[in-house]
Amino acid sequence: MRRSSIASLNSCCTWKRSFVIIACGNDALADSIIADAQQQALTIAGEQEIVRLAQQQADDIRDRAQQYERETRYAAEDYAEQVFTHLEENLKSLTGTVTRCRQQLNEGAAQQNGQW
Repeated sequence: MRRSSIASLNSCCTWKRSFVIIACGNDALADSIIADAQQQALTIAGEQEIVRLAQQQADDIRDRAQQYERETRYAAEDYAEQVFTHLEENLKSLTGTVTRCRQQLNEGAAQQNGQW
């Protein structure tokens, strides 16, 4: 292979450079380039796995937060219902007491009007 052909190939993509190096018989450099490429592939795969695991953890956290939000909302609604029920019962009792007191007041006033 001529030197000008090798020079033009060196300006191309890495895989072409690797091919030229292998074709020229420089096995040690070719092995080094292949090892680098394999290491880069492992690094990229590891980074993708990290991203996948992080996304999975984020999804789990979001799901737990949504579940906690639902449970908290349901508990708050139940508590509010209990408070309103208790308040309603107290208001009914208070209304009954007010009604009885008014009747007694009116009866007492009627009796006093009858005595005078």
